Amino acid sequence: MLADAIELDGPAVIRWPKTAARTAHEWEVGHGLKARRLRKGSEICIVAVGKMLDAAEQAATALEDEGVSVTLWDARVVALSTRR
Repeated sequence: MLADAIELDGPAVIRWPKTAARTAHEWEVGHGLKARRLRKGSEICIVAVGKMLDAAEQAATALEDEGVSVTLWDARVVALSTRR
């Protein structure tokens, strides 16, 4: 993440959680500002950031158990654009 943050044109913040985040291989995460789609659905979309991914996956599973089709994105990064 540090390498990606350094390459951004503008300010960047890296937040380090107090507890360990889930382990993911390099090919399992997005790079820079690119997110990773974990599920493709047709009714609602959940966008998770960081450690909220586990809770979002649980919510998506519960919704799908109720018959709701869910798209789930691991956003990895939240960026603020100053462009207008």
